[in-house]
Amino acid sequence: LYLNAQSILSKTNDLNATVCDIKPDLILITESWCNSNISNNLLKLNGYNIINELRCDRFDTSNGIGGGLLVFSKERLDILAYDKTNDFNQYVNFKISTSNSYVNIVLVYRPPNCNRDNCDKLIDLVKNAPSNTIFVGDFNLPKIDWNNFSCNNDSKSIDFLNACLDNNFSQFVDFPTHSHNNILDLVLCNDD
Repeated sequence: LYLNAQSILSKTNDLNATVCDIKPDLILITESWCNSNISNNLLKLNGYNIINELRCDRFDTSNGIGGGLLVFSKERLDILAYDKTNDFNQYVNFKISTSNSYVNIVLVYRPPNCNRDNCDKLIDLVKNAPSNTIFVGDFNLPKIDWNNFSCNNDSKSIDFLNACLDNNFSQFVDFPTHSHNNILDLVLCNDD
């Protein structure tokens, strides 16, 4: 389950109801808007763990507003958090063991006002992703037309789109995820 929460504290009851209904193995949340004053106990979901290494509060905004990442997993899942090799401002990455391999998952929040340097770091994440990688999150790149693999004169969007295409990433969200009819929340994978 992926959720762009825009404050998880205001949606915990709805999240609990959804989780009880669909019972996902993973819950990936962007824009948690959490900060150090919000303990994991306030965010607890029955049958799920919050992986501390995969909770990334945003410290460069007032009270974490406008970002933050949070990963919940079913208690039985074998989650391997791994070290960040890139200092892109908002991402967490981990591996899930499967019966004969693993899947790499990268949860991303790219702020709308992301500067060029930070955008380049996100592009490096895509370029250096190993096989079996899934990127999920709020990329805030409204100028990309994922149906036609094109974008309007925006160098950050063009460079990101080209990095995805050059590194064999497919984008799977085919409906608007924002009120302006844009696809801002993406699921990218380099293995269909």
